[in-house]
Amino acid sequence: MKTKGELIAACIKLMFDNDTNILDPENISDDPEYASRTANIIESINRAFNEVAKAEQLPRKRLVIDTDTEYEEQDDYYTRYNLDNLVGDVYRVNNISYQDNYGRYYANVGIRLEGENILVLRTLTAGKYIVTYSPMLTERLTYDMPDNYEIQTIAEDILDIVPYFVKGDLYEEDNADTALMAINRFHSYLANRPRVTNTQSKVKTVYTQY
Repeated sequence: MKTKGELIAACIKLMFDNDTNILDPENISDDPEYASRTANIIESINRAFNEVAKAEQLPRKRLVIDTDTEYEEQDDYYTRYNLDNLVGDVYRVNNISYQDNYGRYYANVGIRLEGENILVLRTLTAGKYIVTYSPMLTERLTYDMPDNYEIQTIAEDILDIVPYFVKGDLYEEDNADTALMAINRFHSYLANRPRVTNTQSKVKTVYTQY
């Protein structure tokens, strides 16, 4: 896993490619020689992470809902679940499936949302729903984190291109053309990076039941 210090060092190398000094990723944040360069990098890195989340390139997560799951409102037909209370980091619901108590699996249950956080599903009497979702960004870097802090939620290949966003973000006023090229490279990579998708060779339709 890439560390905070390694990512900062990579940003500095890309933004100041004429710098021949050896950078120490373990102590880069405390190096006074680079203080003016690192002053705004953490905020810019976090803005890059936000773009990664909006592109739905964070690892997808799942939520299992069964008869014991806390709900907001319930009747004989429908149950409303507050996703903020259950998990708190849902950016987009990608898929809902249902598995009954006999192990039978139904891959596609209709997604119904009220507002941004209330999920409406047919009331369960048995079995469970499996909700797959793209998460919001929950991991942000701070200046007081040690440089050996390992970044957990962003894939290694995406971290490799984050310096291009930082360069474009911080060069916007000083060199607009260079900044635009760097930002475009970052977004182009995100747009063309494969996403994890839910695929089935056989799907049993259950819209009339769930």
